[in-house]
Amino acid sequence: MEENYFKLLEYKQKLEKTGEYLSLEKEKELLNYQSQISNHFRWEKKDHFIEAMVDFLEDRIDLDQYIDRFYEIDSQIEESKGKLKSDFEKLRAFEPDPRSKGFAILIENLFSDIRILEPDDELRTEDEISEKSLRDGIKEFLPKIQEYS
Repeated sequence: MEENYFKLLEYKQKLEKTGEYLSLEKEKELLNYQSQISNHFRWEKKDHFIEAMVDFLEDRIDLDQYIDRFYEIDSQIEESKGKLKSDFEKLRAFEPDPRSKGFAILIENLFSDIRILEPDDELRTEDEISEKSLRDGIKEFLPKIQEYS
């Protein structure tokens, strides 16, 4: 990881102790580095995400199983990211794969659909989506995600 990332992290921690915050520009820069880490770890699990999506679309798993698998994969990713971030030596040596750029946002779009899902027609509000809409979203994003393979 770039040295500037560590300097920004240290500076942010120092500011927070005094109740101050990074400038918007510096915060965006820090978020960019963190996004690179998320892209990389989600990209490493792309085949697991793809498998869950295909299994759901082909009715090998039901809606609840699809959601559970997506969250389980993401839980594994969060654990891996946490381990990396707590080991500064590994973090310093870490270089995200350039092929992973932009991957995390695709997966995040699918998580957004899951969060606004209401499968019950009687309970669904205008801000929520049906299982059919969720499936349509998966069909839309699956080819984009497969491009990363």
